[in-house]
Amino acid sequence: MELTVKPHEIDLTVYGIRQVDYVRAGLDVCQTFEEIVADSAFQQAAAIDEQTAMVAKALNLRRLKSEDLGKALALLDGVLCSYDPDNPESSDKSEYLLPNDQVQDAKDLLARLSKYGLTVEYSITSEIEHGCDTESHEGFAFVQIRRDTAMHAQAEIEQMIDTENNNIQQEMSTLQGFVQKRDGAFNNASKVIQKYDGTADNMLDAMG
Repeated sequence: MELTVKPHEIDLTVYGIRQVDYVRAGLDVCQTFEEIVADSAFQQAAAIDEQTAMVAKALNLRRLKSEDLGKALALLDGVLCSYDPDNPESSDKSEYLLPNDQVQDAKDLLARLSKYGLTVEYSITSEIEHGCDTESHEGFAFVQIRRDTAMHAQAEIEQMIDTENNNIQQEMSTLQGFVQKRDGAFNNASKVIQKYDGTADNMLDAMG
C-alpha cells in the first residue's frame, strides 16, 4: 500500500526546507492517518536535527578560525611593536623575542593562516642562530618579518576577523532557527499523537 500524506493539522514547513508531501510505501493497512502524519512529522524533525548538527559544526569551525586569527593578530601586534622607530623602511625586519616553548605553536599558527588564504613570510631563529648569546636573550627565539609584510597581514587579519564575527552572528541565528523549528516539529508530532489517543479514548468510553 502506498499513500501520499498531505498534512493539514500541522505545518511541516521548516526553516530552510521547502514543504514537501510525504510518500510512504509499504504502510500497514491498519495504520491511521493521524499516525502517518505524526510519523512524517517525526521524520521531518529528525531531518531538521541533522541540519542543526551541521550548522553547529560549521559554527564551531568558524569559532576556531576566529581564535586562530585573534592569536595571529596578537603575534603581529607584538612584531610591529618591535621595529626600530628610527628606521621606518618597509623592508625593515622585526626583532621580536618569542619564548622557545611558544615557537612551535607560532609556526603552526602562521602555517594555518595559509588555509585561510593569507600567507606570511617569516623566519624564526634561536639566539645562537641569530648571533646573539647574551643572557637576556637566553630561552628566546627571534621572529623576523618585514615591516610591510606585517602591516599588510595585520590589516588583512583585522578584516577577516570582522567578517568571521559577522558570519558567526548570522550562523548563531540560523542555528537558533533550526533548533526552534526542530523542537516545534517534535511538539507538533506529539500533539497529533495525544489528540489521536484522546479521540480513541473518547470513542471507547462512548462504546462502553
